Amino acid sequence: MIKNIFIVLLSLGVAFLLLGYLKSNGVIKEKNENTTNEEISENTLSFMSLKGVEIFIDQPLKDSLVTSPIKITGRAPGNWFFEASAPVTITNWNGLIIGESYITTQGEWMTTEYVPFEGTLEFTNTEYGDYGFFILQKDNPSGEPQIDDAIEFKVLFK
Repeated sequence: MIKNIFIVLLSLGVAFLLLGYLKSNGVIKEKNENTTNEEISENTLSFMSLKGVEIFIDQPLKDSLVTSPIKITGRAPGNWFFEASAPVTITNWNGLIIGESYITTQGEWMTTEYVPFEGTLEFTNTEYGDYGFFILQKDNPSGEPQIDDAIEFKVLFK
């Protein structure tokens, strides 16, 4: 009897450890209570940042055809912003920066909850290459590398 109870308790412990490991590595995602289904349209894309933070982008979409200026909209945790803004960059296929700007929050940014943001990014069309990369960075005025975080995805040029 005691042996069976020990086996059950050991199995439960292993199951909880495995569940915790899968959640911490992003294999299992919990529904974010700060973002409701009403806020996420069918065109919204979810991106996982380098440090595991989920960012929602409405515009521009991954692999979409973009022209300058690009309208940028989405939602991110308020702590991604400093003074209600965060930097955005666009590069050509080779990593050369062809445009830089900022997005700004449309609500209270001093929170860990998701806040809507928007902005405009102008860029110079490249003479060669028909794609580049859109990069949204967490604002990091301290410059401390452990605070850096970003999402990046491919966009297409005309």
